[in-house]
Amino acid sequence: MATTPPTTAATVSDGGTSFDDAIPLTIGKQVSGQVAKGAKRFYKFDLTAGQAFVVTMQPGEGDLDLYGHGPGPTDAAIGISGKSNTEGEELAMKASDSGTYYVYVDGCTTSSYKIRLTTPGAVPTQPATTVAEAGGASFDDAIILTPGPKVAGSVVKDAKVHYKFHLRPGQVATVVMCPTEGDLDLSGYRVGNTSTAVDISGKSDLAMETVNIGANTEGWHYAVVDGFSTSDFEITLTISGSATDEPPATTSGSGASFNDAIALTPGLAVESSVAKGAKVHYKFHLKSGQVATVVMHPLEADLDLSGYRAGDTDTAVDISGKSDLAEEQVNISAKAEGWHYAVVDGFMTSKFTIKLAITGGS
Repeated sequence: MATTPPTTAATVSDGGTSFDDAIPLTIGKQVSGQVAKGAKRFYKFDLTAGQAFVVTMQPGEGDLDLYGHGPGPTDAAIGISGKSNTEGEELAMKASDSGTYYVYVDGCTTSSYKIRLTTPGAVPTQPATTVAEAGGASFDDAIILTPGPKVAGSVVKDAKVHYKFHLRPGQVATVVMCPTEGDLDLSGYRVGNTSTAVDISGKSDLAMETVNIGANTEGWHYAVVDGFSTSDFEITLTISGSATDEPPATTSGSGASFNDAIALTPGLAVESSVAKGAKVHYKFHLKSGQVATVVMHPLEADLDLSGYRAGDTDTAVDISGKSDLAEEQVNISAKAEGWHYAVVDGFMTSKFTIKLAITGGS
């Protein structure tokens, strides 16, 4: 499905028919759209050199692909996401130069969709990178992170730098750390528990590391940079969500059935296990128009993942059944408010981690 596109598209009343008529995307704002089979919808946004960006697109009913171009209306795509059916598409890259970048939604079938731009590595309206204050050697001496600006830091091999930020229940912190010289890891901790990380990012070499920490209680939460080598780095905090009156997400329940499903908290990675031939059921509350993305990593053996909407636990709306230790992902779009579900199916006995993300709104 991945081909180099023409620069024109079928007529759309509110723009987006070509690079010249591209619709501006605002950072963090989800936009709804519709595209016909064989047509395209173009979007644009401005970036500075080196700025990381992520564009996510969730089809509503049919198969859509996502293409990235830039800076400027380039002939060849710089990124393509072309999954099958109604799977969510994502482009995650860094801007090679400052300028206007473009994405377009390619209508393999006629479908509605929702598209969102985020820039985890930088916020264009913020001032230049600032230097962190002294401290950070321990949780007690953690450096305060402010949402928005990039903060420059450094760590020596085998040492750690601790950061803290205040969250209220229902909020989710996303911390992004970019090493500049050596291999560094990043971990996230919730208030009241600095002995066990709730999310860990440990990619190799100079890869960008990201952790998400969902708050269950109000207080200081933490991110820790771990120096596998001596290196400078930049770290950025964004906070989404707000205090909520929705049913609280807890870990009560055994997970043996839909009636006893374990509640998932957005942004919080949970580790569990399942026996061969058994299933573990999870639940999460969605409002109409929201989309849940559930990612499950088998740690020892082959497991599958399926997603169910509120009111219908007989028929899965999305199933991910890759082989061996492949990451499984399902997307569940809410048509009505209520509890929705994800089920881990044990083809073998295995430990796994599972994480929930929620986008969109009513």
